[in-house]
Amino acid sequence: MVRYIWEDPAWPSFTWDPDKVTAPLAQAARRQGEVTGAVRHLSAEGRDQLALDALTADAVETSRIEGEILDPASVRRSIARRLRRTDDRGARDRDAEAIAALTIDANVHVAELNRFRLHRWHQLLFRGDGAFRTEGIAVVSGPAGARRIHFEGPPPERLDEAVDAFLTWVHAPDSPDPFIAAAIAHLWFVTIHPFPDGNGRISRAIADNILARALPEPTRFISMTRYISQHPEEYYRVLERTQRASLDITPWIVWFLEGYAAAAEVTLRVVDQTGRALTVWRRIAPLGLSARQAQVVARLLEDFQGKLTTAKYAALAKVSEDTALRDLGELAEKGILLRDGIGKKTSWMLAP
Repeated sequence: MVRYIWEDPAWPSFTWDPDKVTAPLAQAARRQGEVTGAVRHLSAEGRDQLALDALTADAVETSRIEGEILDPASVRRSIARRLRRTDDRGARDRDAEAIAALTIDANVHVAELNRFRLHRWHQLLFRGDGAFRTEGIAVVSGPAGARRIHFEGPPPERLDEAVDAFLTWVHAPDSPDPFIAAAIAHLWFVTIHPFPDGNGRISRAIADNILARALPEPTRFISMTRYISQHPEEYYRVLERTQRASLDITPWIVWFLEGYAAAAEVTLRVVDQTGRALTVWRRIAPLGLSARQAQVVARLLEDFQGKLTTAKYAALAKVSEDTALRDLGELAEKGILLRDGIGKKTSWMLAP
């Protein structure tokens, strides 16, 4: 009896239902096109900022999915250095440097995917020799004595042949649509599970690399990994069901395409937010804001929830309410904020 798809004699001859895939594929391509158009209206500074934000999200979230929490600021600095957006020579976090190097190599350095790169990615993550595993492997959860096995990988003696077949397919001239190819590659590699650890992160990097090679610039602005990180239960559920089903992987492809379209929608909102923020900063740059005033304005331009009050300003800027009130008054005099209400019910908002 076949327990996992890699045990099927027809492995890895995947199939899918075109009728069920057509609509989500069109949606993913449409959203991709909308991102391309929106990004073109940003300045070079805006595009750089957007790419840096997306690459940082990819790096931080792919580690979070595996339970490793990284400092986003450290990762962002590492990526910026590698993109030569800064000459920061301060202290460097080893884990941030490693995931930054992998992310850049997958999304920006879009050369041929080969064994050397796969081994190098694993070396970056784990500081080992990057070798394939020499033992069986299982993905399990639950406490000792009540463990649940979600998946078991192929035996080690099959890994060389399996990875070679995968890499041959990746570079085949008749590969499917890039979005479908990325979904298949992600599933295929994580099912082979060739490394002792890190297979999920490398699988996601492979999918990013395939999209980046087929659809160069816009893909680096869209973080599919962030979508996966925000929907981990769905991700693992559909992955496990697919690995335990037949070689008809339609449900996985549909889930991946719908996730990519949703990730692109997030990017569209961020593009709009980035464009507005850059316009505001250009307008207020000559007005001479203090560091704490600039910090609070930046929050208002990003993810601030509710109304800005004197108490909230004081908490954000770490100052007294008297200082906060003076700062807010200065921002209003400069035309940056508008005052709403009087007395204790006073709040502040960005001027149009």
